[in-house]
Amino acid sequence: MKKLILTLVVATLAVTAFAQQRPRGQFRQMDPKEQATRRADRLKETCGINDDQYKKAYDLFFQQAVETDSIFKAMQASGDRPQFDREAFQKRQEEQRAAIKAILTDEQFEKYEKSEAERRSRRGGFGGGQRPQRQNQ
Repeated sequence: MKKLILTLVVATLAVTAFAQQRPRGQFRQMDPKEQATRRADRLKETCGINDDQYKKAYDLFFQQAVETDSIFKAMQASGDRPQFDREAFQKRQEEQRAAIKAILTDEQFEKYEKSEAERRSRRGGFGGGQRPQRQNQ
């Protein structure tokens, strides 16, 4: 009887944990204010920016989040599947980098660049190193 109860508890926990996982490729959509706040907070923590710099960074990140959100909503409304445009992505990244550089001091920008490189390498993102190869076992 104890084994049966224990088995049921373990099975219930396993099913619950599995059910809460998001399917691969899906993510939780944050609203633009939440995105801007998270990114500005991360910049403050990483680079030690002051209140004026924080406000400018927040405004920049909020504007970008609103633009991105409107693009995705337009695609959803039209039923189009999102297409990845590498050139547009890289252009947008360069524009963002230049805008952030204008907000930060040279020392802060160096910290930012180092932080972003580390983040990309952990995620395996663009320009941030390679994802580990799986070993066949």
